[in-house]
Amino acid sequence: MPVAEQRLSFSKLIARISARFVAAKVQDIDATIDFALEAIGSYFKADRSYIFEFSENLKFADNTFEWCAEGIPPVIEDMKNLPMDMYVGWISAWQAGEPIPVDDVSRLDSHSPERQLLESQGIKALIMVPLPGEDSLLGMFGIDLTQTTHAWSPEQVDLLQVVGELIGSAIRRKHADGSFRLRELVAELAVRFINVPTANVETTIDQALAEIRSFFNFQSIKFHIKLPAPIFLELVQQERETCLLSGRRAGASPPAEFPTFAIRVRHSDEFFGGLVIQHQSRRVFQQAHIIESLKLVANLIAGTLARRQTEQKVERLAYFDEQTGLPNRVKFVLDLERQLITLESQQNACMVLFIDLDHFKRSNDSLGRDFGDWVLVETAKRIVSTLTECDLVARLVGDQFVVALFDKASNVANFEQRINSIHELLSTPYRIENYVYHGSGSIGVACADSENTRTPQSLLKYSELAMYSAKSNGRNLIEYYTSDISDNAIAKAKLYDELREAIEEDQFELFFQPQLNVSHQVIGVEALVRWQHPTRGLLSPTEFIEFCEESRLIIPIGRLVLQKACQAIHEFEEKGFRFPVAVNVSAEQMCDTRFASEVEDILGDAEIKPERLRIELTESSMIKDTKAVESCMHALRKIGVSFSLDDFGTGYSSLSYLKSLPIQEIKLDLRFVRDILHNSHDAAIARLVFAFAREIGMEVIAEGVEEIRQYEFLREMGCKYFQGYLFSVPLSFTDFVAFVRNNERSTRR
Repeated sequence: MPVAEQRLSFSKLIARISARFVAAKVQDIDATIDFALEAIGSYFKADRSYIFEFSENLKFADNTFEWCAEGIPPVIEDMKNLPMDMYVGWISAWQAGEPIPVDDVSRLDSHSPERQLLESQGIKALIMVPLPGEDSLLGMFGIDLTQTTHAWSPEQVDLLQVVGELIGSAIRRKHADGSFRLRELVAELAVRFINVPTANVETTIDQALAEIRSFFNFQSIKFHIKLPAPIFLELVQQERETCLLSGRRAGASPPAEFPTFAIRVRHSDEFFGGLVIQHQSRRVFQQAHIIESLKLVANLIAGTLARRQTEQKVERLAYFDEQTGLPNRVKFVLDLERQLITLESQQNACMVLFIDLDHFKRSNDSLGRDFGDWVLVETAKRIVSTLTECDLVARLVGDQFVVALFDKASNVANFEQRINSIHELLSTPYRIENYVYHGSGSIGVACADSENTRTPQSLLKYSELAMYSAKSNGRNLIEYYTSDISDNAIAKAKLYDELREAIEEDQFELFFQPQLNVSHQVIGVEALVRWQHPTRGLLSPTEFIEFCEESRLIIPIGRLVLQKACQAIHEFEEKGFRFPVAVNVSAEQMCDTRFASEVEDILGDAEIKPERLRIELTESSMIKDTKAVESCMHALRKIGVSFSLDDFGTGYSSLSYLKSLPIQEIKLDLRFVRDILHNSHDAAIARLVFAFAREIGMEVIAEGVEEIRQYEFLREMGCKYFQGYLFSVPLSFTDFVAFVRNNERSTRR
């Protein structure tokens, strides 16, 4: 073909290629490049035409497009991650926009690395045209001939350079479109991660990584909580945000030669793991916009995991007890409500157990809070060990737990066996280091056996009522809820309201029972409270004091009684009476850190000497909080208040109390006095009490003396002071004053 025709034919080819590039849409660019490579390669009867794309830092090159003549094997898959050191002699020319035509490889300097590289591939002639970017070198477009040499004319070089510019422009368009679509993908993923529910975090991460993998055509991309050791070393110990390793060096499993890129997934100072990505080309991991996008994805994952962690902590605080790890009341109610819905359809039954540890506060106060905490945790473990997967458990408050047992409605015996098992575990000794703690629990049980008891609220209410019934019946018991328990609770609620009203309306009165010596002289008096009920009349303490102690109404009532007693002392002094007045004080009052100063204020308000007030305490009240009681007693004794130990002989460690506490008087309990004539055991105890009192120089007063024979028997034992119906019933203030006046006249005769 004449030269002129060749030039025209080539010009037309370039024009056709140019037109294709101009008209090509983004999605058609790859096909257009393939068309251009085939057309140009065929025109020059070349063996291969191709494109190499370079990394941004010009360190690696990838063969990304290739056309091969018939019979020439493709090598594109082997031409990845090529170090650009082999092109070092050509890079500066490409950067200057200059093509490199080689007409005959054999004419190159025989010692040049370029000739050695080309001849090793069997190339006789080639041309390499730069693909310009906006501010960088994208790559190069080349044509290889292995059969013949070729003289590249200036016109061919110029036209091929035009093709290079067209290809470069097309690749830039492709990259720009890819960057835009990548930004859209990351933005969409951000919205997903921001709105993802806690339960769907893992699924959302997996879906996001699958889309990222598809977008970039990665070999793999995975989120690792526990990173392979080589990657962990690079990211964490070397404190790097990213790293790029070979597949083998990165510890890929199975080992692969694909380059491995890793990004640390961290939020603030919390390390969650890392993203590990494999791709056949290192060049991908040199592109800034790709790295930044992958970092954004890693940050989205880290932020989402941190949010989930925070939400889980909040949920744990909202629904779980921090100390034992058990669910709390709120979660128990929610879970129980859900399970009760399907109860009847599954022919199942439910029993709710309300558990309260007996005397736990006393042990907690005496043995220390740390020990008490350990007991609570151990109790939780014991309860959980008896449960099945469908059962529920929670810690409510303090030493109270609740359990919901589920089983077939017909399996009543199994319910009872499991409830007994829990009860027995609570009574099994607790061992910590060298200490053995003996505890027990009171359990109330309510069964979801009717519409009225098929709500969490009703089951909790009735099981709690049953538990308090177990407490009032002696503790360490299992009580099943009945309507009688509910009636009792209603009665207690009514009593509570009436007592509150009695406090507000001052319905309490004091009666006074005299204490006499062997000469029948009044040497003291005990002030006894009575409740002037608006409808039931005058009530003795046996009808309300025990409930007052349970409900802690004893504190305001006790304060009221003490004020009335001190006012009575003031009036007694005005009438010339100089004997002490004894007032019963509860353990709850004595354990109140403000009680001593409160007594001092009441004495001051009544303008009486502290020596006129004698506080009576029972032995049983001493064990409530020994240290607090002892501290309060010493503080009051310091200002002159005296103490009497009531119900002596019925308590726990009488001798130790008498030794350590400032007690001036002991009262022989009326139970011994009542049977002293008929029970040799009671008589022997009474003799021991009087003998012991003489040895330590303490006075003894016998209470509950009702018969003259009791009085005479006690006198023979050495008793000097008496109180009881034999001498007088409790009297109103006016009647007591009259009694004292008559007593004074009769004893003077």
